[in-house]
Amino acid sequence: MMNVANIDYLRVKKRDLLLKRYEIFKRNNKPLRVVEIDDGTVIPFVPNMCNEGSYECGVLNDQFNFIPESGDIDFPNLVENYGREHSAETGQELTVMYCGHLTGHWGHFITDNLSRLWAAVDGKYEFDRIVFVRQPGENNTPVGNILECLKMLHLDSKIDIIESPVRYKKILVPESGCIPRHHFSSDTTRVYDLIAEEAMKGASDDYPDKIFMSRSKLDKAIKVEYDLKWFDRFFLSNGYAIIYPEQLDIKDTIRYIRKAQTVAAFSGTLPHNMLFGNPGQNITIIEKYANINNYQPGIDLIRNLNVTYVDANALIWSVSAGYGPFIVYPNKWLQKFAADHQMIMAEPWDESHLRHILRDYFREFKRHYGYQWFMNEWLEEEIELLREAYRDSYKDFGGWLDGSKPLFIKDIISLRNFAKRIYHKLKH
Repeated sequence: MMNVANIDYLRVKKRDLLLKRYEIFKRNNKPLRVVEIDDGTVIPFVPNMCNEGSYECGVLNDQFNFIPESGDIDFPNLVENYGREHSAETGQELTVMYCGHLTGHWGHFITDNLSRLWAAVDGKYEFDRIVFVRQPGENNTPVGNILECLKMLHLDSKIDIIESPVRYKKILVPESGCIPRHHFSSDTTRVYDLIAEEAMKGASDDYPDKIFMSRSKLDKAIKVEYDLKWFDRFFLSNGYAIIYPEQLDIKDTIRYIRKAQTVAAFSGTLPHNMLFGNPGQNITIIEKYANINNYQPGIDLIRNLNVTYVDANALIWSVSAGYGPFIVYPNKWLQKFAADHQMIMAEPWDESHLRHILRDYFREFKRHYGYQWFMNEWLEEEIELLREAYRDSYKDFGGWLDGSKPLFIKDIISLRNFAKRIYHKLKH
């Protein structure tokens, strides 16, 4: 059973959602099973078929019926039809274990891919090869930290990655170790522990007790998350060592995590690395978005984390949780968190810095979204969280949002904005 999460520094609706997510993950944390298929076919991505980034692929039996355990997809009939049209008449005389789409994204690799390997390290199942699928044009060879993880599991020499349908004598299909917002099985923890145990071999004791996993040197984050460097200074002022995981190999990242008593990180991929951490470890997650990450509650539970969530973000317009842009700053929630934990605040944000951040935010929003005046359908379910975050953020940024204060230089000479400022002065 997980330690009780500290949700005192989350907005109210977001607290309620997190607690609901915990209940869902707890309820669905059940033992996993393996389905065995004789004379089956592995189907990679159906060309030109994508539903909001989730491509259709999986395993078919000898009657070309889709095996549900092979993937949580929306259009199994399309996979079946594609398999009937493109399956080879003869197959390979191999027993393989199907483990889904091998992604190059680190956060999805350690959640979706590594969790699917629970059966491969179980010791109960005999197989010749492990089969992943890929999209055309993707790297067909694991590299970097992904390859290093497979090596530490001693599975790297058994990996096949296919991009066209292949029939096999027998296909073992393990249930997914995790499905976002649904389950993260405790059966998967052996995978992460095996990797961590390998990484810790020969590790020295020369690691800090407190670490902050920063994003301030990650090129993608620098362009769309403001102001990351302030948080480096904040945690540094409070005795945390700052590390940049993208500059480390996975062995060193694991060593930093496992040797630390306390970890802090922005929400998203970085806290997912706690899958390699110690059970019961302390972590503070600085929330950069209005919603809860789809995987993190399940990770909190299976690793029994002692986690504190802090809503140190502003939300102005609805944005993609994967892209942003995001404003992260010392709002009232972070200030309360710091005060309650006797932490030293870094230099305060003055009005000039707030305005600078908001200008960068609007420029990036326009560059990425252009004139997209509609809200994506998948954001509709978040509407109450977005409204809550916006109302919270309005207290700090409202003057620039309602036009009572000029944001850009052109606003100073704009007749429209001049009229709005006069209106606000008369109104108040």
